[in-house]
Amino acid sequence: MSRCRTIAASADVAAKKGTSMRMPKITVASAAALIAVPAHAQGADAAFTKRLHRIAAQLDLPGFSVAVIRDGKIIYRHEEGVADRATGAPIRSNSLFGIASVTKSMTGIILAQLEAEGKIRLDDPLLAYPLNTGWHPPEGIGDPNITIGDVLSMSAGGLPGETYVYNGARFNLLSGLFDKISGVTSPQSYVVQNRQRLLGPLGMIDTMTGYQKDSPLSARAVKRYEAQPSASGWNYVERHYDWDAAYPASGLISTIDDMAKYAAALDRNALIDEAAYDRLTTPRNGHPYGFGWFTQMGAGTRLHWVFGYGQAESALFLRVPDKKLTFIFLANADTPSALGQLDYADVLRQPFGLAFVDS
Repeated sequence: MSRCRTIAASADVAAKKGTSMRMPKITVASAAALIAVPAHAQGADAAFTKRLHRIAAQLDLPGFSVAVIRDGKIIYRHEEGVADRATGAPIRSNSLFGIASVTKSMTGIILAQLEAEGKIRLDDPLLAYPLNTGWHPPEGIGDPNITIGDVLSMSAGGLPGETYVYNGARFNLLSGLFDKISGVTSPQSYVVQNRQRLLGPLGMIDTMTGYQKDSPLSARAVKRYEAQPSASGWNYVERHYDWDAAYPASGLISTIDDMAKYAAALDRNALIDEAAYDRLTTPRNGHPYGFGWFTQMGAGTRLHWVFGYGQAESALFLRVPDKKLTFIFLANADTPSALGQLDYADVLRQPFGLAFVDS
């Protein structure tokens, strides 16, 4: 993929659909850069952009933003659609989206750091840490012998450590661990660790740990839309942000550029070393899930990924580690993740992810 944004192709697609698109300003320097890019690379970008647009049109998706990162640098980016259907305000490069369960990958990273520091072990029993019974009644835990690693690997239900069942909410069983480590109660205990270990060190200054309406960042947060079927297609209903903190399972609201910083840090092993990352992404007991990450083969190479599926948002963070290549997808509606049924552990069911892998 080229480093340029596919301006002409994007405008052509928008014109065919009868929609407007905010066009970036082309300076002398950027025009020269376009000339310097090989024609075949520009063509590949144009084809990829057209495919993304076609998928979004089929879903009648309000808006989305994507980027591809290689070796820590953004080599492709594209956004289209609206951040607010009522006003027609466009998605911008610095728009904030809920990333939902993509947060889980960060939780895995944080726990790997804590283990390396000798503060926890993934083999520790869950009940060695405080349990917030308001959120999780004891009878809902299941087997009392489940470990931190069982929760982190989606194998805390059924036979501990052996039965894979994707249950995103059960990640919040880890809240007591963060309470003990941070010395404050949930949900701030997780916020403290995420800011200290990820957001702060990586300079992710455009990420909110939950929706805070008084934050200057809130003005850039996209409106959220839940899809409801109707006789004429999808009927998107606006849903307000209804959480004000981040949790082990979800809750961050971020931008493409901040998520690119996260991808770059993984590429250079800045958060955990390679051995620890390999442990997180290695499927457990023959299941498709490691510690906070899915792993599968696609296009003849390993794919590491995590998805976000909220009431009114979708996200995908897809890595090709052997090529130091990452695809980031953020949307302000639930349809891409809902229709993909990604808890079945196949990222190729998500049409935008499939488009990236095919490219």
